Amino acid sequence: MDTRTNFRNIRLLFLEHYAIIKIYRLEGEYYMASWETIKSQIGKVTNKVVAKTGEVADTASKHVKLKTIEGNLSEKYELLGRLAYKHIRGGEVSEEKVEAVTAEIAELIAQKKQIKAEIEADKERRAAEKQAKKDAKAAEEAEEAALEDLENVATEEAAEEAAEEAAEEAAAEEAQAE
Repeated sequence: MDTRTNFRNIRLLFLEHYAIIKIYRLEGEYYMASWETIKSQIGKVTNKVVAKTGEVADTASKHVKLKTIEGNLSEKYELLGRLAYKHIRGGEVSEEKVEAVTAEIAELIAQKKQIKAEIEADKERRAAEKQAKKDAKAAEEAEEAALEDLENVATEEAAEEAAEEAAEEAAAEEAQAE
């Protein structure tokens, strides 16, 4: 993950919650949010930024480890190549040295696979968290829409009942007038 993208995400997090000091309009007058509300919102934003920064640092650390391992692996392959060249040219190469280098290569490959798996697991976890937030928001919006529909239905039913009562009263008054 690009460091620039991570810092942009943190900046967007701040922008998302920039309206810490909210101003409310009531009856034509403007009122500022209470100090407790402001402090609470600042605390929430700070906690989110700290969490996001920790994730960015952890991801960057894993990528640095991966690059370091890849560099070490490259050096070991180069050493193995030199040993093979020396052997082909008729030089003395100790079998123990070749076995040690191949064992180090195998260990570095295992470490590389492990770190790649951790990075991929982190990506999947973040994607799952993001999807869970989207799903929760969609469910909340659906619930709000359902409640609004229920309120509309209740209002319509009340209006129909009132119309029926008015029609019955009008019919009763008409019947009395005759």
